[in-house]
Amino acid sequence: LCGKVPMGILNAAKRHALPVVAIGGSVEHSDALYRAGFCDIVALTDGSTPLSEAMRKDVTTLNIERAAEYVARKYLM
Repeated sequence: LCGKVPMGILNAAKRHALPVVAIGGSVEHSDALYRAGFCDIVALTDGSTPLSEAMRKDVTTLNIERAAEYVARKYLM
């Protein structure tokens, strides 16, 4: 995680006491992400979807919409 964009965002948010949700296509090592300070980790796929399908624009769009709705409902409403 060191030197990665998500850590930069997390560090900036910490200075303002803002929560940060990590969103990734698939998520490994979520325990390390929680320890780093992310308040939630959201995977766009459950790992059972073949990469060729997960990368299709319609599937990706739907997965991003679902993740965004989950985050909005949990943290903004």
